[in-house]
Amino acid sequence: LYEAMPELPVDVLASVCNNLGLLHLDAKRYSEAMEEFVRAGEMIVSIPENHYVQAVTAGNRAYAHYGLGEREAAREWMGRAAKESEKIEGAEGELCRHYRKLYAQLGGKL
Repeated sequence: LYEAMPELPVDVLASVCNNLGLLHLDAKRYSEAMEEFVRAGEMIVSIPENHYVQAVTAGNRAYAHYGLGEREAAREWMGRAAKESEKIEGAEGELCRHYRKLYAQLGGKL
């Protein structure tokens, strides 16, 4: 879809990749999920002010790393998600708390 519709805004295309990655993640196809999350990450480099997409993409990569048994990488990416989510308007919202909790469960310290 994202290749067939390149005229879509970058954040929408990144969201498509994230959603495809989540489908793979749910099916326990962690390598395929990671490919989509990496693709989303490459797209959103051009929109650093979109903290929500940045945080979600980092969190998704953490989930894929965890599924692949890569605990250190999962902790690193969940830390990025937690820090990025703090920049979201209303940073004490659910997303921020969720990523901070998961980061702590992985042994991370903010």
